[in-house]
Amino acid sequence: MTRRMVAGVALTLGLVGLMAAPTVLRSYSPQSVRAEEGDKADTPMEKHMEVLDKGMKKLRRLLRKKDAREEALEYVVKMEDAALAAKLLTPPMMEKISTDDQEGFLTGYRKEMASVTIDLLEMEIALIDRDMDRAKQLYEKLKKLKKDGHEKYTEDE
Repeated sequence: MTRRMVAGVALTLGLVGLMAAPTVLRSYSPQSVRAEEGDKADTPMEKHMEVLDKGMKKLRRLLRKKDAREEALEYVVKMEDAALAAKLLTPPMMEKISTDDQEGFLTGYRKEMASVTIDLLEMEIALIDRDMDRAKQLYEKLKKLKKDGHEKYTEDE
């Protein structure tokens, strides 16, 4: 390789590095990533709960339409993934629970998130079977689980 070729390769690699730098730097700035993606979540738990919340809002509309089954299935699968991931996390409210009660609190949370996941899986089956009435029943059940869960495991609602 000639000196000129080596300089050309070095220049190319340097330019590629400079072009990648903003992406790498942005990945270390959660605020810029969220602003870019329109995501309001600060923690992994909030991120997963946001997926569940948006999915519930979308399902409310989709389950009223006869031709929206496929789109509803897409949301249900995303919600299943979010529920499974959130189930393994510790709710922020855990810090405010006495040490003696933490194990029971966490166990209750995980069981409720497992119930959410089961209901979402049942909804997926209902949608696959084109049983919209069953899917709507499960949606109502999920709404109640959300309300009850937020009363127990969050400070806000």
